[in-house]
Amino acid sequence: SAGSNDVYVVTIDDCLVRVCGDANEPGATDRPVLLTLASANPARNHVALSLTLDRPQPTVAEVFDTLGRRVALAHEGSLGAGTHRLMLDTRGWPPGTYLVRVQAGRDGTTRTARFTLVR
Repeated sequence: SAGSNDVYVVTIDDCLVRVCGDANEPGATDRPVLLTLASANPARNHVALSLTLDRPQPTVAEVFDTLGRRVALAHEGSLGAGTHRLMLDTRGWPPGTYLVRVQAGRDGTTRTARFTLVR
């Protein structure tokens, strides 16, 4: 059972979200792209994302609601190697569950994270 402070790397596989590894496990930082929530979940007015890349690469970070509609574009463009913090201002968004999808590099490596917004 996951604790409230556990951080997971999550991927989409056949339209189902599944946990494929704990970001704190050995070797997790060797992945080319690591996406974690860097703020409380559930969130209220802001959501912070931590995105770590092993090399400079073009990156797109999008947020979707549970109906699959894109509600925000958090980043689009090149990012350097290292850890980047992306902030989402969620004031004005309806409460609910949201999915962040990051695609990086020419091979389209994809990582996702889910957060819940409450009022």
